[in-house]
Amino acid sequence: MAEAAPPPDAGAPSAAKQPTWYPPRPLDGLTEYWATHYPLRLYNSMTRSKTPFVPMRGKRVLWYMCGPTVYDQTHLGHGRTYTCFDYVRRIMEDYFGFE
Repeated sequence: MAEAAPPPDAGAPSAAKQPTWYPPRPLDGLTEYWATHYPLRLYNSMTRSKTPFVPMRGKRVLWYMCGPTVYDQTHLGHGRTYTCFDYVRRIMEDYFGFE
């Protein structure tokens, strides 16, 4: 039995190109505007309302994040905590000007 011939473009590089990536640009004063006009507010489960977030040390924010407690095989969900808090950190730095 004869082998099937490969398609004519087999092994040829794809014409699709990934767009060029550029690092994020500074917000040129928008961070200060955003932080002044739209301060970060977090939901307080004790008061059941959103309250302004006020760091203890000016614009510097510190937090502790516990690592995963893994009892079985590792999976992608174990990295969720770190991914979510990385998003939170980026938003706090880029939009609210926290350190």
